[in-house]
Amino acid sequence: LLSDKVENKVIAESHFIGGKSAMELGNFEIALSELDTCSKLTGNELGAEAKYNKAYVLFVQQAYKESEKEVSRSQYSLARQD
Repeated sequence: LLSDKVENKVIAESHFIGGKSAMELGNFEIALSELDTCSKLTGNELGAEAKYNKAYVLFVQQAYKESEKEVSRSQYSLARQD
């Protein structure tokens, strides 16, 4: 993933998949890290979905205020695309 020949889109997708996988396995810290990286690499629908999934993980961890902020960020990201 550190090659100059790999597009940011592909790198973002790989972090998203890693984050979703970690989330499903209950590895929430890894999931948050991977999803955060994805959301920083792309401002498209995938980035918004990564933020939404971060919000879900934070909610499961009972970090409600941080979760609410992520939901707002994901909605803002989607609204910017329209």
